[in-house]
Amino acid sequence: MKPALLWLFPEGWDDIAMRDAESLRGRYDVIFAGFDLFRFPENASILWFDARRFVERMARIARKRGAVGVVSTHEQYGALIAALVARRAGLPGPDPRAIALALLERPSPPRLGLPARVPRRRPGRSLRPTPMVEAG
Repeated sequence: MKPALLWLFPEGWDDIAMRDAESLRGRYDVIFAGFDLFRFPENASILWFDARRFVERMARIARKRGAVGVVSTHEQYGALIAALVARRAGLPGPDPRAIALALLERPSPPRLGLPARVPRRRPGRSLRPTPMVEAG
């Protein structure tokens, strides 16, 4: 039996890439879970998505199937949830807190009408309030 690999929130191009990834499919039982966060109407599932329940369910599946890893090509929610699943399943992976902090510190594009002022954070600092600086 091949080891399992959980692939969370597969996107359209992931399906295409997997068709050509014979070596990956030959080595692992790839288990796709979640919905495409970029494709309507699938992405409307985010409105009632329970991330905690999903993480617990995926961690149970990972342990039951003997998964050796959890991946996602989605750079925000997918990366964070994959890290949480890996942590709960006892698998190697990035620290979910580091991913959450990175997501919080992403610059906010003015074209989205988001504030032009963002908090400045420095690596190695605590999460205490920091002075606001002009984005730019």
